[in-house]
Amino acid sequence: MLWLGSGRQYATGIEIGTSKICVVIAEVSKTHPFRVLGVGQSMSREVRKGSICDSEQTYAELREAIVEAEDSADVSIGDVCIGMTGSNIHSVDSVSTQIVESNGIVSEEDVLNVYHTAEDCRPKEVRNGILLHRVPQPFILDDTVIRGSPVGLSGDRLCLPMHWIYGAHGNIHTVFSLLREMRLEPKYPVFNGFALASFLKDDERLKQGGLILDMGAGTTEYVFLQKGVIRHAGVLPIGGDHVSNDLALGLKLELNAAENLKISHGRAIRDPQAENVQLAVELRSGERRSVRFDHMQIIMELRLKETFRIIRKILQNAGLRLTPDQVVMICGGGACIQMIEKLASSVFQVNAIPYAVRPFGEIPDSLKKPQFATPLALAIYCAGRMIVEKKGPLGKLKLLNFWKSKEEE
Repeated sequence: MLWLGSGRQYATGIEIGTSKICVVIAEVSKTHPFRVLGVGQSMSREVRKGSICDSEQTYAELREAIVEAEDSADVSIGDVCIGMTGSNIHSVDSVSTQIVESNGIVSEEDVLNVYHTAEDCRPKEVRNGILLHRVPQPFILDDTVIRGSPVGLSGDRLCLPMHWIYGAHGNIHTVFSLLREMRLEPKYPVFNGFALASFLKDDERLKQGGLILDMGAGTTEYVFLQKGVIRHAGVLPIGGDHVSNDLALGLKLELNAAENLKISHGRAIRDPQAENVQLAVELRSGERRSVRFDHMQIIMELRLKETFRIIRKILQNAGLRLTPDQVVMICGGGACIQMIEKLASSVFQVNAIPYAVRPFGEIPDSLKKPQFATPLALAIYCAGRMIVEKKGPLGKLKLLNFWKSKEEE
């Protein structure tokens, strides 16, 4: 980590996505608790559904984004927070139990013991992968869910449900190797959705919880929150590229033309007024042809609706349902599709709201767009971890409280 005499440090978030690589560098100091200094971007051509397919190509693209970010920030980066995604990211639940020893009154020792039991009995899938996050759920004392600490309450059996988020070795090691080749230490690996939820969960609109969706080009990450606690998280290997592929096949277009059509005229719910309307499309050859606007909208609606239904089914299988006081918030490039919130509302049967950056630090307007939600959240997460670890003059700095959760080792 780079230090200056004034006590400044630099938090860096790196997202390696299917369509773009983005690097955000922010100053963390007593004068500026969080101030974005530089942003770097590059095209991502060899990442499929969040997994790196060509290490050499991705190395060159990552290097390009890092150099741009360092040049615009006029600093060099050190330790980084690297975001993880892809179909290799999974989650699983477990429950540990501790018999209350102290005359039926829960003591601090009982609480510590149940945490140790949870750690010692982590699920086999987690032991065989790479642990990213352990997320304690509310305690259960006998059959009663306890919000907050159970110390001092009476009961016989204390249970601690735990939600584990982990990844397979292959892609994570590939990402680590790329960074280390650049002499960067991936000190804070984090599931993209976890960093995003950690930043957004204090949004007043998410006070009662809800579903956060990050709809990227190759994946859709989902995190289910309940009163500030992550209850379920995962990655669906379906994203905007699948919409483009469907348009290319259904409208008999080149993929590039389908992608441009999606960006310029994309809509999540068909418009009755679009029936029989023709859209002009220019092909790479320079040839111009037309496609039915209503057919395009039908294709997009079907794909997006299926994506939301799959996620809804995943939540139902986990025993989770959105309640009327909860919301769906959509981030990522998918949030830019017209009428996407209305479609989400109809599928999940709750209010869907647009992404918005809540007041926090010094963030340029360009980073407040939904497609930059994840790299921004990664830089903020990095800043929080630095402060929790009390590095140098930042030890007494208070920034936000989301990184004080007990899920960190």
